[in-house]
Amino acid sequence: IGKTFLFNVCGEMPACGTLDGKPASGCEAEAQMDDVKTLKPGRLVGLEKSLQLSTEGFITLNYTGLPSHPNGRADAFIIRFVCNDDVYPGTPKFLHQDIDSSLGIRDTFFEFETALACVPSPVDCQVTDPAGNEYDLSGLSKARKPWTAVDTFDEGKKRTFYLSVCTPLPYIPGCHGTAVGSCLVTEDKKLNLGVVQISPQVGANGSLSLVYVNGDKCKNQRFSTRINLECAHTTGSPTFQLQND
Repeated sequence: IGKTFLFNVCGEMPACGTLDGKPASGCEAEAQMDDVKTLKPGRLVGLEKSLQLSTEGFITLNYTGLPSHPNGRADAFIIRFVCNDDVYPGTPKFLHQDIDSSLGIRDTFFEFETALACVPSPVDCQVTDPAGNEYDLSGLSKARKPWTAVDTFDEGKKRTFYLSVCTPLPYIPGCHGTAVGSCLVTEDKKLNLGVVQISPQVGANGSLSLVYVNGDKCKNQRFSTRINLECAHTTGSPTFQLQND
């Protein structure tokens, strides 16, 4: 429709400026643009926020702006998240805009397909790259004995990383949560490092990876795990590489 819409999910969108003294979460601009720095934001939203889960399982994030009419109505962004375990992190799509010209109010609707909206559960372990090559990782799934990562760091003697491929880990004492795909066990703690809800990802260069998300809290975020798979003529073992804060 010849407009630019910006928003952040459960966070601030600095390019949109402030709303009643608080950073906005989203905004609308009257023209399309390539550089956010040239944005001239309008119809800011994010003064009020709500995240709702319907009985049908739909997750909806609502952002509203300053009331622009005595009845208390305000512009709103309505973002509905749709489960698609093949898409991570995903891209929002503009659906439509409802305009009440008498009140000057606009409700803007978006759809966001993402694996993060899926219930944690086993996923399809087959994936196809852009060239049409098919990969089946189901042979790496283990029902009873999980993979343990080779850890050559000094701390490796005091910790163990348990990993699964496409399916949840079998029972491991202390590794709590639903459909856990990665767990860290040390002498004094046990951490859920991510759950299974995203299908294997294939890059344009043919790289394969598994991503487990929404683990235990880590500061103001949550733990996640990325497993990069490499071609080999024999089955090796996962190797711990690094941890990013």
